[in-house]
Amino acid sequence: MSLLLKAQSFLRKRMEALRTYVADIDGIDRRRHELDPASTRAWTKVAHAGWATSDLTSFGLKARRDHDQDHQ
Repeated sequence: MSLLLKAQSFLRKRMEALRTYVADIDGIDRRRHELDPASTRAWTKVAHAGWATSDLTSFGLKARRDHDQDHQ
């Protein structure tokens, strides 16, 4: 009987760990969805500020206009 009680205790602990894991994943997913719109709004403000284009070009994330014309 002792072995059966140990197995039941183990299963309860395992189920609780799984519930905690699922809750953590749900929390991470919820935060990611909350941050995505905020991040988009922040980058939109940066782009409207005017300095984003030059910084993106210097980081190589956006091609320069004269560079585009050389390849045409």
